[in-house]
Amino acid sequence: MQEAKKSLIATGAVVAVVGAVIVGGLVRNRMEVGPGVTVGGPITMESLVSSTNGIPNPSEAAKNPISESTYFYQLTQLLEKEYVDTIKSERDLAIGAVRGMVNSLADSNSVFLKPDQMAAFKSRRNGSFEGIGVEVKLAYDEAELRKMQNNSIGSTGPDADINFEPLLLIPTVRVTAVVPGGPAERAGIRVGDRITNVNNKWALSSEELARILAIRAKFDAGEIDKTEFEKHGNEFRSRFESSVTPMRVTEELLLGKSGTVKVGWRSPGGAEKAAVIEKSVHELPAVELKGNVLLLRFFKDSPKLLEALALPDLLTIDLRQSTVGDYDAMRVCLALIAPSGDYGFITREQTGATRKLSVADSTAPARKISLIVDDSTWGAAAVFAEALVKSGRATIKAGKLSDQLPWIDTVELPDGSGYTLRTGTFVARRESK
Repeated sequence: MQEAKKSLIATGAVVAVVGAVIVGGLVRNRMEVGPGVTVGGPITMESLVSSTNGIPNPSEAAKNPISESTYFYQLTQLLEKEYVDTIKSERDLAIGAVRGMVNSLADSNSVFLKPDQMAAFKSRRNGSFEGIGVEVKLAYDEAELRKMQNNSIGSTGPDADINFEPLLLIPTVRVTAVVPGGPAERAGIRVGDRITNVNNKWALSSEELARILAIRAKFDAGEIDKTEFEKHGNEFRSRFESSVTPMRVTEELLLGKSGTVKVGWRSPGGAEKAAVIEKSVHELPAVELKGNVLLLRFFKDSPKLLEALALPDLLTIDLRQSTVGDYDAMRVCLALIAPSGDYGFITREQTGATRKLSVADSTAPARKISLIVDDSTWGAAAVFAEALVKSGRATIKAGKLSDQLPWIDTVELPDGSGYTLRTGTFVARRESK
């Protein structure tokens, strides 16, 4: 029984690797799908690259939706009653459920982290970067994501019958920060680059899948012949059979203190590049004052280091290469630099609930503050910049403010794993005229 079970798990894992990404966003639909919502059926490799037209049948919508908590409870009871072996750890079962639910959100700011990934994440928030010296983000196709969300909420308006393409919800891996002087920077990797392959394995991404779907549409419309279509199909099949999931790509880039990894990447509008990059550990300073320029990143120790500095009245704050950061540390740093007052609020779109981002009892003197930002200024640093500029407490010296202002919380689980979760969006208080 155990050998059969292992064989089934091994076979299922091959399907689950891609399936967890492709249909993860459908989990919630299966729990609470409303009347009139249709979701495309399973799409196989053959339906993509076969020259015969295969049209998947739409799945039947659930007629009696139940709450997520009831669904999970009933599923747990079913597993305990019907599963062939004894469930040894309810804690592991619960952690597995958390992993599935976080991954099903299809949110680049909400990611489940295994114990080794969580340890590396915590180290990065302390300024210590292993791997090739980057921070990356899973980027989803926003148009397909909106279609999925319209289906999930059971829209009855003009978007009620939108069917999204699950394959296009496979995220791409994009670089969001590069450690200055680190292995990745020396190899030529820059913020905004898309990782295309690691160790000669193709990185699955929605961009490549969109390309083969577009070729398939041209064939169906008679714009290209069967020979050309099958040439593209065979090329795609070959790459797919030697592919790696986006999460595995992030592990290769972010984990490891020694060894090498072969990385392929493409800059926006540029040609594909590749290099063999050595892994190592690089320390990124949290706070550094050079003249009137303060280099500031929001790590755990940033408030303590910032408080020890004598800041000038004319201050430029460099927020580049800031990483996702520690939001609690950012709150304290804001209080050390800016005067008391309300700087905005964090809102939850689904419920409309808000909580303030404010500074009370600040002893910071009046300063003239300017900021240097770029595409690597995101997470806590982007919120910090938005709060200061929109309240009139700072100006932009170089770069532009980000339009992505997620508020991200981090939770660590008993086994050392954990997850990041976007719990709101920051909205700044604008300076009154």
